[in-house]
Amino acid sequence: MRTGIIIVLEELWQSAELYNFTYLAFLNDEGVLKKAFGDDVELTDGSDIIADLQNDGDIVAQGRTLNGEKMLLLGMEAEYTMADGRKSIALVVGIEMDYLEHTLFTYSDDDMVFYHIIDTDGNFVIRNKDAFRENYFQRIQERFEDFDGKTTEDYVNELRSAMDSRQDYNTAISVDGEQRHIYCSPLSENSAWYLICVMDDETMADSIKELDDLRIVL
Repeated sequence: MRTGIIIVLEELWQSAELYNFTYLAFLNDEGVLKKAFGDDVELTDGSDIIADLQNDGDIVAQGRTLNGEKMLLLGMEAEYTMADGRKSIALVVGIEMDYLEHTLFTYSDDDMVFYHIIDTDGNFVIRNKDAFRENYFQRIQERFEDFDGKTTEDYVNELRSAMDSRQDYNTAISVDGEQRHIYCSPLSENSAWYLICVMDDETMADSIKELDDLRIVL
C-alpha cells in the first residue's frame, strides 16, 4: 500500500510541475488540507471549501504561505488514499499569484484591454500592472469621471449591487476624458471572485463589428 501511495504522489508531482503548481494537498472530510508538497498554506478569504465542493464539485479559494506568498487554490473532488490510510474527498493545487499576474495580466503600453480579479469587497485578488491601489471601488472613485448622468458613486453602487445578486454588469465609463467599457462577471457559480474587463471604445466597436460580420457570414 505504501509503495502504491508513493507512485501516485510521484505522478501527481510530475503533473503539478508541468502546470507550474507549487502546492499540492489532499482535503479530508474534516476540511483539513494534508500537504503533499510545497510550503504550508492557510486559507485567507474565510471560504468554506467543503461547502463549495458540495455545491458544484469545485474549489476556488485564496491562500497564503507562512512567508506571506499569496496563492490561488483550485480543487476538485478526488478520492486518494492518504498517508494516514484515510480517503481524501478532494485534490487541491496552488499556484502563486505573482506568477498568474505575470503570465496572464502583463501587457505592453499599447494594450487597450485590461483585466482584474476582485473579491466581493472590491479588493484586488489579481490586478493589471497599472492598478497600484488595493481596492477596485477606490480605483473607480479616484479615476472614473462623472459620465452620462452617472457619478463615480453611482458606478460603485451599481457594481456592488450586481455582485451581491451575482449578475453580470456592463456599462460605459469615462477615464481621463476617454470613453471605455467595463464588464464584470462572477468567475464561477459559487466563487466569491469576479473578473473585471475594461476596454476602450474603439476596441469595443471593433469587437462588435467582427461579431456582426461573423453573424452575416453564418
